[in-house]
Amino acid sequence: MVSLNTYMNSLASSYYISHGSYERTAINGSVITIQKWLNEYFGKDILEVEVFGSWNRDTTLPRKYNSNSDVDIMIIFDHERLQNTPETYRTWLKGFAEKKYSRSQIQKDFPTVRVDMKHITFDLIPTKKTSFLITSYYIPDINNNWMSTEPHSFTNTVVSKNTTHGSIVKPVLRLIKCWNANNGQPFDSYLLEKHVIENVWWFFNNSIEDAFFAACKSLSSWGGTTFQNSKVQTLHNNVDWVREYQRRNDLSKAKQRLHKILPI
Repeated sequence: MVSLNTYMNSLASSYYISHGSYERTAINGSVITIQKWLNEYFGKDILEVEVFGSWNRDTTLPRKYNSNSDVDIMIIFDHERLQNTPETYRTWLKGFAEKKYSRSQIQKDFPTVRVDMKHITFDLIPTKKTSFLITSYYIPDINNNWMSTEPHSFTNTVVSKNTTHGSIVKPVLRLIKCWNANNGQPFDSYLLEKHVIENVWWFFNNSIEDAFFAACKSLSSWGGTTFQNSKVQTLHNNVDWVREYQRRNDLSKAKQRLHKILPI
């Protein structure tokens, strides 16, 4: 019988938008289209259009498992010349989206403009960039000012850890994100990934099973909202039962309990 670790590896693979799949092809095509349209619409007012975030680090879930899956896109305006407020740039992006994606749902959702399509959501983020000695990026803050950000730093950390630790890091992130999506999104996806990367000790002899359960246990069942605490307590309880059935050498029941955590 297939081990639980092997089975969980296959689950993590099913939560991956694989190369060559219809879904990835459709998303890539939409990314190319929106980059082209942004450049045509804004012309010299933008310097770059750059994809970043979970799409670049292979932790975006298929729509089957997360109806809120999105692709983050930085629109880097020529701020040195334009000198506009973040809100002005967001208004411009909303106007672009309403013209080019009139059949899609468009909304401002701080600090982005969201374009919701059937197969993916684009989060359009107005950005300015400076390049004095080092390159720095800035996005809107809640007060309509600029705040610094490092759009590629976290992805680089994930890629590095994944390479160092037997390629189990990205699969574990997809597993924990799938649990999150399947439970009403108690946590922000990015902050959940960041928490797992920073709080899990990744030396598990390349075991996705052990690393995932450690990630689950790293979440606190107190100190959050009532909703978060309840979901995490249930998660911990289910993990304990999976482990108990493993101790009893009952793999069938361990898998059944696992699917109280993760969807098939």
